[in-house]
Amino acid sequence: MVEHKFFLLRKSQIIWIGIAFVYFIIGARYSWQGSIVPALLFTSGQYSLFQINQKRLIRRYYEASQIKFYLYNFLLIFIIAVILSLLLHIYIHFYPSLTPSSAPKARISSAILFYMIFCGIASGASVFLYLLEKEKKSKVEIEKLKRDKSESELKFLKTQINPHFLFNALNNIYSLAYSEDKKVLDKIAMLSDMLRYVLYDCESDYIPLDMEIEYINSFIEFQQLKTEHEQNIHFTVNNNSLNKQIAPMLLAPLVENGFKHSRIEDTPAGFVDIQLTADSEKLCFIVCNSIPDKKKVSTKLNKEGGIGIDNIMSRLKLIYPQKHLFEIDNTSSKVYTVKLELYKK
Repeated sequence: MVEHKFFLLRKSQIIWIGIAFVYFIIGARYSWQGSIVPALLFTSGQYSLFQINQKRLIRRYYEASQIKFYLYNFLLIFIIAVILSLLLHIYIHFYPSLTPSSAPKARISSAILFYMIFCGIASGASVFLYLLEKEKKSKVEIEKLKRDKSESELKFLKTQINPHFLFNALNNIYSLAYSEDKKVLDKIAMLSDMLRYVLYDCESDYIPLDMEIEYINSFIEFQQLKTEHEQNIHFTVNNNSLNKQIAPMLLAPLVENGFKHSRIEDTPAGFVDIQLTADSEKLCFIVCNSIPDKKKVSTKLNKEGGIGIDNIMSRLKLIYPQKHLFEIDNTSSKVYTVKLELYKK
């Protein structure tokens, strides 16, 4: 911050030195010696007005009362113009030899008007820079508010995810315990890992893709426990990207959505086909499930709670803006397909 202010200070000084040099060049057409003092008077008058505006008048009056600001500005411009005109005429009176006869002569009234115009330019520049800086700060504040809003929405969406998956996992383990299955201890350990993933690992912004895959595999195993016969479930993984990171709980809800719509445990001909392909540039995830006869597929939440397609799309917009493709194909009365692609950020 200190270095930034020092840089701005040096930049401001260079600009004012450049302005003084321009005035000196203009006056040098008549006399390079006689142009030094007028150039300094021009620059010092504009600089004084600019600084007074920046440090006092704008801060105190521009937002509170623009009428007072412009009134005080006019008076200040007039006073500075009068002082500069008098100083210039005193200089010419005592050093007439430095003012060649070819140089234009002006009365005090004309000189005052001339200086007022130039000081008015400095005043306008100070207001312009103030408004420019104000707009810049407003943009920064707006961007910060957008980021805070996005983070708040994302945290809210995560709080919706966790209870839903917790509910489904407990429901599955209850079914397993009720049937007195001998593998219940192994499944409880698996449930423990699932809960650890949902309750702790999902608090991170990004997690390894392998963790999401492991969770989906565990979810499918619990789903298989709902029926005595083997369900028509296929999960194909082609992960060619080592240590690929992904936002947590983006893929698992789509799998759950497929099981919910297919009612595969109640439909012998039902199926859920899941395909995942990932490399360093892109991740493609497809969930294809059957649709039972006379079942209306909904992308909204059921009464059990949880998250729906709408919330998944909201998360994608927050986490992967312009870096994702999300498609739903429900044109068939027999098959429902969801496709998600995530591109390298």
